[in-house]
Parts: sequence; structure tokens; C-alpha cells
Amino acid sequence: MFTFLDPERDLSKSRETAERLLKTVPLDETQARLVESLQALYTAVVSDILDKNGFRHQVMSSAIRPLWPGAALAGVASTLQVEPCDGPPPAGEEYRLLFISIDSLTPGCVLITSQVDSCIWGELMSEAAILKGGRGIVTDGYVRDTPGILSIGFPTFCKGIDCRDILGRGEVTALDVPIVCGGVNVEPGDFVLGDIDGVVVIPRDAASSVIEEAAEKATAENLVREALRNGLSVTDAWSKYGVM
Repeated sequence: MFTFLDPERDLSKSRETAERLLKTVPLDETQARLVESLQALYTAVVSDILDKNGFRHQVMSSAIRPLWPGAALAGVASTLQVEPCDGPPPAGEEYRLLFISIDSLTPGCVLITSQVDSCIWGELMSEAAILKGGRGIVTDGYVRDTPGILSIGFPTFCKGIDCRDILGRGEVTALDVPIVCGGVNVEPGDFVLGDIDGVVVIPRDAASSVIEEAAEKATAENLVREALRNGLSVTDAWSKYGVM
């Protein structure tokens, strides 16, 4: 079972990267505004609002976890469809679409991959994605070069760690197409939020209203917390501030 890496590890560079990526927003003004609002939220409150609005299958499988407890991401989905294969591609074709996906990243994007049963991500790709303004990766697969990823702090969510390379076992067959990751349908341009509680996907057409409602709920939850600390009963606090 996938377990967290040592939380006591020195993650100072990770924190520096996190602060840098929070300032990297999409060039599209509407997306940028939504991403900036989304990154101030947390997955639980967003999940609640999605449920309330009838989007009840937007949280990825709990098998997909952050590579370290403090890893977090918020951004716009850029998708990769991955298919199994039974041997390496012709010379010169290795990793072709995977590399193209990184080279074509635009600021504020989060890479999302469909299921893969080997490693699809590592340190050098993380370095390249950071330089392109990528905000993280969520893969229904595995990663390696773990100490390197930790040292640079690229937000990484995955099923686990596996040193077996994807080459000859799987290949990226399409970019920016609808995919399934962690049991959730993801389309290019959807909004993605990941933290220690999991990964949630917001359909792009609902993003504005969902994020606004989630922010309102987060504010109400803060009021409930304060009320509880001041001695109000749970029932009365919930009733007073309408947190459902």
C-alpha cells in the first residue's frame, strides 16, 4: 500500500517551489481568476458543493495520494491518454507525445493522465514542467526519481512509487482529450484541486459557480469553528451559520 514519505524530510525547496507556482496563473483572465480563488480552498469543501449541485462523481479514487503530505495543486487540466503496449516504439519515437505534452504546457496547467501500470513521471520531467509553469501532475499511475521530485517540490499525486519505466509497457496516445483518471471523467479545461484529502475535478462549465459557493461555505465553516471555540453547541453553530 502506498504510504507517505517521511514528513520530517527537509522540504524547504518544496515550499519555495509551491510559493512560486502559486504565482503562476493561466494567461486567460477568467481561468486565472478562478484558479486564484480555487487555490485558497480545500478539496472537502469543493466536494461538498459539487455534491450539492448534482456532481457526485468528481473525487478521484483514494488510491491516488500526494507524494508528500504538504503537496497541493490547483489549476486547469491538461490531459494525457495512456494505453498499454507490449514493446518499445521505433527508435526516435520514445516518449514522443509525453515530451510534447510537457513542451506545450501553458502556465497554470495541471497534467492529468489516465491509468498506467508503470512509472510515467520522474524528476527531469518535473524540472521541465516547472519551467513551463505547470502546477503539478495527477497520474492514475506511478512515479520514480522520488528524492529528486521531493527536492524540487513539484506537486505530484499518484498511485504509488515504481522504478519500472513506462517505455515498452505503456505509451501516451493522445493529448488534451477526455480521459478517466482515478475513476473520474476529466476533460481538458476542467479545474483540478488536490491536497492531503484527495483530488477533486470541477467541470469547466460549472467552475465559476462551484468555486464561488465553496468559498462561501468555507467562510461559514470558519464562523462555525470560532463559535464552537466560544462554547456554542454543535447543533446551534451549524444552525446559525447554515453549514450543510
